[in-house]
Amino acid sequence: MPPTQALTVLRLDARDVRVTAQTADGYGSLLARTSEPGNQARAATMKIRAAACWCLVSPPRAPAAFAEARLLYAGLGHPFAIAAAICAGEQESPAAGARQPMAPEDRAYEALWLAWRVASRMTAVDAALAMLARPAHDRDWFPAGQLEVPVRLYLEFASGVALALRSGDSSELARSLPRLLQRGTEPVRMAMADQYRWQALATGVMPVEPELLAIGRIAHRTLAPWDEDTLTDLGIPLGSVERTPLWIARMLEDPPDGTLSAGPEGRPLPSAPGDENAAARVQPRHDVREPPATSE
Repeated sequence: MPPTQALTVLRLDARDVRVTAQTADGYGSLLARTSEPGNQARAATMKIRAAACWCLVSPPRAPAAFAEARLLYAGLGHPFAIAAAICAGEQESPAAGARQPMAPEDRAYEALWLAWRVASRMTAVDAALAMLARPAHDRDWFPAGQLEVPVRLYLEFASGVALALRSGDSSELARSLPRLLQRGTEPVRMAMADQYRWQALATGVMPVEPELLAIGRIAHRTLAPWDEDTLTDLGIPLGSVERTPLWIARMLEDPPDGTLSAGPEGRPLPSAPGDENAAARVQPRHDVREPPATSE
């Protein structure tokens, strides 16, 4: 069963989402076969869009698309590879070259990756807290990524994850998780206000933003087992857009049939072509996910 609850909250039609997923997946595979850096960036964007849509209509197909996007972003040296890796459920850190001085995106995605490793029991809690115990800096309030969430909110969330796992008390996330989700879903709620373009999947916002899903996957592993009352107790509004990343994360971790179509390193799944109108709806955005061309 697809996560109809998320589709209802997001006010999206399953058929439109599925056609967009198929079209973006096929177009991304086509672009990825070329060696031009510009096409590689567009292919990565298409694979992310496909994965974001698969999350809502066929969750088992999403990890493979996220994994393909991760490979493309890592090849481009872009830190967004980290968000894609978490969405894919991967444990091995993607090699997405460091930049000097470190940009806000790097710091934010590093915090997400550390939280993911802690929640997956791959990094010790005390070691994580030590890495997060750096002195606060004004730059930690800079907006990061497509969602323009301040880096500090990612850092607070990572610390909350470590503290919750060390204490066994989910209330440690009551301050950081709701605030991060509320801030991160602001662009989604704004896009939904344009009902026509949103339902046509023609806005610049993904149906499921990867940073939000990465947060959801980390929170799911930290809180599990959890139910709707758990989220209410944490201060995440009932039936809200903020809950959708956790609903989808649970579908990815615990699918109804107990299996996924492909693992984090799985081969690409076949993609069915969409119609020409659908192709027009999935043109790539020129945002942080597409690195600007560098001069020689």
